[in-house]
Amino acid sequence: MKIGINMNAFGDIDIDLQIRLMRENGFETTFVIAENPRRDALLQAIQKAGIACESLHAPLGKELNDLWQEGEAGEVMLDRQKRSVDLCAANGIPVSVVHLSSGVAPRINEAGYQRFKALVDYADERGVKIAFENQRYLANIAFAFEQFPTAGFCWDVGHEEAFANGRRYMPLFGDRLSQLHVHDNRFGRDEHLIPYDGKIDYERVAASIAAVDYDRSLMLELCAPASDVYDGWTPEQYYQHAGRAAKKLADRVEYYRGQQA
Repeated sequence: MKIGINMNAFGDIDIDLQIRLMRENGFETTFVIAENPRRDALLQAIQKAGIACESLHAPLGKELNDLWQEGEAGEVMLDRQKRSVDLCAANGIPVSVVHLSSGVAPRINEAGYQRFKALVDYADERGVKIAFENQRYLANIAFAFEQFPTAGFCWDVGHEEAFANGRRYMPLFGDRLSQLHVHDNRFGRDEHLIPYDGKIDYERVAASIAAVDYDRSLMLELCAPASDVYDGWTPEQYYQHAGRAAKKLADRVEYYRGQQA
């Protein structure tokens, strides 16, 4: 199983340094935030290095909730989401990962349905998969999978532990899995720690991944500045530690797959 890590995991450091440390530590895949100011430079560096970009993360922020409201602001946000799809199509990136809301989710309604339908249809026409990511609420992601059969699931392991109050998403949506966002936390906070540095049960995570038909990489979604755990670390130390953790987890996935064979 290949391992991947998001760009800028250690922060906004030199791109060439990131690429070198990714390659030295076994990372073969990555993803980029669609509205990152350095997006084009990041994509060029990835392509030059032969690292596969498995997804773009579509636009984030409180404006996401505008998608559920009548009015021009919702159309503006829909256009931003469509630009992420366009970037995927132009760069051969198969998946655009989408959040359905930000913070407290608005109630499911017709305006939101029509906007997300327009987004999924737009992506389907361009050969790009929309992958909806779990956040705080079950209702809106269940609604999306009921309504949009071509959409995939991005399982965010850290979000599940931080926000879902014990709810498990893979038994519900694992058959739609098309991306992973793997990170750890100490429960209650979205810290984006390296796996095994928090409290998440990664044996359960490995077994859950192994139980479904998933052929993309084990993708870390890390943010060193989001906690104090890595204060004083060098980029070299951080990427080496992340690579070891990712390989350990990928090996456990393969172990559980072997148990099922």
